[in-house]
Amino acid sequence: MIHIDGENHNKTLYFKLLLKKNMLEFSKLILKKVSFCKNLFKKELIKSIKWIKKKEVVKLKIWALATFYQFETIILEVFNQ
Repeated sequence: MIHIDGENHNKTLYFKLLLKKNMLEFSKLILKKVSFCKNLFKKELIKSIKWIKKKEVVKLKIWALATFYQFETIILEVFNQ
C-alpha cells in the first residue's frame, strides 16, 4: 500500500504547477548551473527550447546571448536549428 503525505503531495503539485508557469525561469536556472560544461550547456539549451512557450523562445535567446557570450556559437547553432 502506498501512503502519500497530504502536505508533501500538495507541495509537489504546487511545484509542478509553478514550473509549468515559469519554465523560462527554470530553464535559466538550469543553464546557469550547467554552464561549466559546453556540451552539457548545449544539451540543456536544446531541452529548454522544447519546454518553454513558443513566445518565450526569443526571450531565452536574448538572455542566453547576453549571459553566456562565451557560448555564442553554440547558442546561435541551437536556435537556428
